[in-house]
Amino acid sequence: HLLRGEHQLELDAEIARWTRGQTVDELLGVLDKAGVPAGRIYTAPDILGDPHYRARDMVVEVPDPSLDGESVPMPGVVPKLSRTPGAIRRGAPLLGEHNDEILGALRTTSAGRR
Repeated sequence: HLLRGEHQLELDAEIARWTRGQTVDELLGVLDKAGVPAGRIYTAPDILGDPHYRARDMVVEVPDPSLDGESVPMPGVVPKLSRTPGAIRRGAPLLGEHNDEILGALRTTSAGRR
């Protein structure tokens, strides 16, 4: 659990009051100028819009068969390993796409046990 100081609630309220009227970029600028280590906490839209995530393949575009092959963004493979880097070859299957394959294999397995 987190230890809370005697004035933690007051401090949290004061920080909230100070930050409420500023953008993240403004706040980071003020904190940087004051020598306070700080960084952005990314939202999903922040991640999708950050070119560094895409440059590092942390966001990849994958064709979606339910959208007539239109690509959709999805998370890349983590961690990046040199000998076995991993890859995303396709998106998620459509509902029921593999039913015949799976049920056929189950029927074959079941028939062999009788």
